[in-house]
Amino acid sequence: MEVKDRSSREPCISLIPGSAEFLYRTPFQNVRKVLPMSSRPTPGINLLIRSPSAAQNSSPPRLCIDLEAIVANESISFTGVAIRSGSDIQYAPIAASGTNFWLNKDTATYTPSNVPVNTNATTSTVFGFYLPSDTLALDVTVPGGQQVYVSADGALKYTVAHSANTGEGSAVNGFGIAQGHLLFENNDFIAVATNETSNIPDGKGTAYQIYAASRTNLTGQGFAFRAIEFEGETAWQYS
Repeated sequence: MEVKDRSSREPCISLIPGSAEFLYRTPFQNVRKVLPMSSRPTPGINLLIRSPSAAQNSSPPRLCIDLEAIVANESISFTGVAIRSGSDIQYAPIAASGTNFWLNKDTATYTPSNVPVNTNATTSTVFGFYLPSDTLALDVTVPGGQQVYVSADGALKYTVAHSANTGEGSAVNGFGIAQGHLLFENNDFIAVATNETSNIPDGKGTAYQIYAASRTNLTGQGFAFRAIEFEGETAWQYS
């Protein structure tokens, strides 16, 4: 298999269509290895899909590796979109609102009046993944941060600012990134239709709440959570 870095500036490798293998780096070994795509890398492997530029739109997506964040105690930031071909949630952004995560709904952020405006410059939901941990957080400025967790009923949720309470029976461990997708307990996620309607600009249809597939029996649309590297100002906090 031939895998080449096609960029002189970005530490990306190309996934050859039809290939049964890809290259990756672990946070503990600064070496390239070949791994069958059917395998599930352990949590902590840093594989992201970089957003293509306009000049790259006709090219196959590339698996991209942030080589600066492969050592322990480093972090990466990313947003997410749902992958469910042929559905109304295809490419829908993952949005934080009201301590839950949604598709077809706006992100909700908050900035106190006494902090600079640019700390709330994003309208996206930005996650922070910390190596080599298997925990996940929102990438925020507020002291203490905001933890992402799965509640006892399987809902993907986040803590309110200034509180670490995740509720009885919740799980904060088990997150990982593999082949460019966020997983929980080596499984994908489920979008469950709610009675709420979409409130995104020009949005139509239903707002979906996100659940971990491994922790719920609810009926919904299974989808892959594609991680897209984020660079820019993050929110002060999510509300």
